[in-house]
Amino acid sequence: DYDVAKDGMENFKAYIDSLRVSAEEAYNMVFAYTYRMKHCEQLLRDIMISDVADSFKESIDKCYELLNNIYETIIVKPIDVTAVNEKVAELEQLANPIFDEIDNKSRECQLAESAVVFANRDRNHQSDVSQQLDVLDEQFFTGDFENVYHAATSIFHRSHVEEGTNE
Repeated sequence: DYDVAKDGMENFKAYIDSLRVSAEEAYNMVFAYTYRMKHCEQLLRDIMISDVADSFKESIDKCYELLNNIYETIIVKPIDVTAVNEKVAELEQLANPIFDEIDNKSRECQLAESAVVFANRDRNHQSDVSQQLDVLDEQFFTGDFENVYHAATSIFHRSHVEEGTNE
């Protein structure tokens, strides 16, 4: 029957089109995620603390391995779309949290550094502030940015609240 055959062909064409779209999305994803990985590596270099960068090395290497696997699977004809989709899902589950974590770590570093620099204004004329900031400097270089930020902000506010009460 013509209508059944026509419907079958249209369904098959739609299926083939969906496979093509899926393969194209994976191909584009390889380049987008590679760019994003390079950006994250730059953020880690900007932090300039090797322990922080080293803590992400294994995960970053695994992401690059998955990106290479996806690309190698895409270039082999016929494309095994099921395998590509599985690898894409695995990459998304691994890479997206890493992207977020590195972005957060970079922001925390910037905030902590700014807070310490701001609190340093009181270092020379308040010995207790100087001692506390020395400890925070050490913590900063271990990558404990969130704690450093909160502590430096607290030091600054305490020393300036005390100034306000003395006047």
